[in-house]
Amino acid sequence: MRWLALVLFSLAPAVLAATPWPKALVEHGIAVRVRPNTPLQMAAFYEARGFPATALKEVKSACFMTVGVTNERTQILWLEPKRWSLTDADGKKVELIDIEHWNRLWQQFQVKPAARTAFRWTQLPESRDLHPHEPVGGNISFKPGKGPYTLNMRFYLGQNRAGGDVKVRISGLACSGQSD
Repeated sequence: MRWLALVLFSLAPAVLAATPWPKALVEHGIAVRVRPNTPLQMAAFYEARGFPATALKEVKSACFMTVGVTNERTQILWLEPKRWSLTDADGKKVELIDIEHWNRLWQQFQVKPAARTAFRWTQLPESRDLHPHEPVGGNISFKPGKGPYTLNMRFYLGQNRAGGDVKVRISGLACSGQSD
């Protein structure tokens, strides 16, 4: 039985790698992939890490999208999601939920430190310098509204963010499990 688990575990990365991303593009030397996650996927993942039911209710009420960014440029690219904006089908701004908001909720619902750490690890970093060909990934979250959504990303360039600014836009994003 152990050998079966080993075989299945070793195949998991290949299966996941073969799963297509619903939205992907390469623009201005930046590769971006976005995949919506269902409320049940998110709740199951965090429940397995010790989140109480009250906290899981908050998780299920938000839309989570996994975003992958790879710097295909020859210079440093700065990932700073606070510089990004999300708009709904009517062009209205949709606020991204920041980690401070989630931390306040986790304190209110007495989420254990280990579970909070697991949550933090699954989010996009607040600020990260991506060197050439370096990837990063993690979740963004927001309260669902009227989709589809457009994610407008801005990235500084260069060692000290002094090499200019690049904008990438990815449209047609859906909040999984939400009917538009």
